[in-house]
Amino acid sequence: MKWNPAPSGHQHLAVANSIGQVQLWSLSFDDATAPQVALQSTIQVEPVEDDVLCLALDFSNRLSSSAAPVSIAVSLSNGHLALIDPATSTVTSSWHAHMLETWSTAFDPHSNASTLYSGADDTHFSVWDTRSLARSATNSRGHQAGVTYIAPSLVDECLVVTGSYDEYVRVWDKRQLRMPVREIGPIGGGAWRVRFDPNAPRSRVVVAGMHAGFFVVTHKYEGHESLAYGVDWCGDGWGKVASCSFYDHALHLWDVEIE
Repeated sequence: MKWNPAPSGHQHLAVANSIGQVQLWSLSFDDATAPQVALQSTIQVEPVEDDVLCLALDFSNRLSSSAAPVSIAVSLSNGHLALIDPATSTVTSSWHAHMLETWSTAFDPHSNASTLYSGADDTHFSVWDTRSLARSATNSRGHQAGVTYIAPSLVDECLVVTGSYDEYVRVWDKRQLRMPVREIGPIGGGAWRVRFDPNAPRSRVVVAGMHAGFFVVTHKYEGHESLAYGVDWCGDGWGKVASCSFYDHALHLWDVEIE
């Protein structure tokens, strides 16, 4: 799930689920009442009977303040990618992108929604032109297992970070994807989620490392007793991180002491 980063009026949340759907929710505030949550629409990306999971999604407008139409990219367990128009709740494009599960997708925030990244269980890290749906670049050798997460930098237009089941976090220069410019690992578990620190957006990330726990580059947190599955910085950073684990349904808030 992801919040629309540039909402107008209400806050909007997009949720990918396990029956091939993307749901759009709104959150509104009224001084006289508690916050109101409402389901606005449900988009059936793939037929329910096909048993296809929506695995990840991303909004196209993380940096854009223009009136350009917003798009949502969705990756699916059948190797497909799809583009959704949230204004009309329709699927505008869908194509076969990978041979196995497409675990992650992310718009390049510096491309005005014309460039889309994808990573899959086939180990491929690919770049797509959303105007033609053509693959403009791919790397099939940089990861030794499935590509689980893709995090383009919001401040450095050439910087992209990936996580993988092979237990490495990799830093890439999008101008040449033949090999990463840096590898961090092995971390002891699959790098399931990677998030840039908003207070150090060029140099620091927090990682959910599945069996390895959570860590901020060299700072590691092992307070969970289950699979490290979700992690993000709180607000604008403040040295606090929220993390959640899979089997024990736990949510932790922890401080990061960085010298």
